[in-house]
Amino acid sequence: MNVTHFHLLINHAPVFGVFFVIILLTAGFWLRSSTLKTTALCIALIASILTLPVMRSGDGAEHAVKNIPEITKASVHEHEESAELAQWTLYLSGLIALLGLIKRNNDSLYNKIALLLLLVSIVNFALVARAAYLGGYIRHAQEFGSQSNAPINSENDSH
Repeated sequence: MNVTHFHLLINHAPVFGVFFVIILLTAGFWLRSSTLKTTALCIALIASILTLPVMRSGDGAEHAVKNIPEITKASVHEHEESAELAQWTLYLSGLIALLGLIKRNNDSLYNKIALLLLLVSIVNFALVARAAYLGGYIRHAQEFGSQSNAPINSENDSH
């Protein structure tokens, strides 16, 4: 398995992690279940931690595909910029989740932290979904055979 395979394998973890965090926190508040909220905080922390190997493997994958003619520099650049923004909000979520797990014995503070995590996770989901969408424009020709790439903005190919 090379770095590009690894990136393709792991890059969906933060997307689905944030999605499940939103569902579990919403259900936790609706059902007044601290178990669901705590599970959501654990998933947020795991998704935050998994962001590091996703970003590191993305850098490696970029270097592996940069000379493939079917892959435009513009599509890689747009995906990378979007992922970098999402990365920082995912790290913020991890810190919020860790704080919530530490303070879970203080119900009032715990619920405020969980609500903050829910709000940040909604923003996170928009950012990670955009990064994933833009990543879909990158054709991993070395993995799936030569395919044409649908560039996002072909005049930015000089990046």
